[in-house]
Amino acid sequence: MKNAFRILAVVAALALVLGTLAACTKAAEAPVATEAPVATEAPVATEAPAAAPEVASLDRAELKIPDQYTKAKIFTGTYGFGEAEITAAMTEDESAFYITYVSFDEDQILEGTVKDGICLVTYDATGFMAGDCQLIYDDALTSTNPWQPLA
Repeated sequence: MKNAFRILAVVAALALVLGTLAACTKAAEAPVATEAPVATEAPVATEAPAAAPEVASLDRAELKIPDQYTKAKIFTGTYGFGEAEITAAMTEDESAFYITYVSFDEDQILEGTVKDGICLVTYDATGFMAGDCQLIYDDALTSTNPWQPLA
């Protein structure tokens, strides 16, 4: 009888380990970024060449982005923590970033610097999202949504 309980305990522990491995494997899948639609105006026929469409400004106060960041973009991405609408802001020289999104029902804020395309997180509001920063930053750079000035 003791052996039967030991076998059950081993089987239960093995099932727990396999379940954890499966969850980790799923969480480690590469992110897939999707874009939110960007409104554009139809070109107007004129004799002069059409000027490039003006990019609307984003409201710095509404997005709660600090003053040193001059441009931002909003896009949707899927990561190990799930899908999120990301707001990424950069300094004019793109040497620093400020990223916000909601995950696990909490506002997530990542802030830091960039050197040779590598993110160095200097602030992580919740303390457990810095590991996702490089993927989010890379998606911000490759997102087809345009950078918009902050006003």
